Amino acid sequence: MSKSPAFQFYPGDFLSDGNQMVMELNEVGAYTRLMCVCWIEGNIPTDIRKLAKLAGTNPREMRSVWPAIAPCFETDPVFAGFLVHTRLERERVKQASFREKARQAGKKSAEKRKERSTPVEGALDSS
Repeated sequence: MSKSPAFQFYPGDFLSDGNQMVMELNEVGAYTRLMCVCWIEGNIPTDIRKLAKLAGTNPREMRSVWPAIAPCFETDPVFAGFLVHTRLERERVKQASFREKARQAGKKSAEKRKERSTPVEGALDSS
């Protein structure tokens, strides 16, 4: 599956999310950066020092903000020691489905164009 460079961001969903609504500004900033890393990489590590680096802060601050952010992520079902963001995973599946439908439609369109451009046998015979 090819990686998509972007994901849909729904401000209404984001602002009304119960976990995010109770976050302080620095927590929202760390959360947003971690979501972006999670989108690009597919997951984020559980190690607090690594999370701090990814969030652009130090381990002490990360330990302080992590309790507010942690409920937004779940254990990666495939890779031990990593977390995934379920909303982003749904978006990833949605985008993959859209790309596959577009690929199939393009293939079908190309086949139809090819059929129209193929001369009918005997149509150009001159007797």
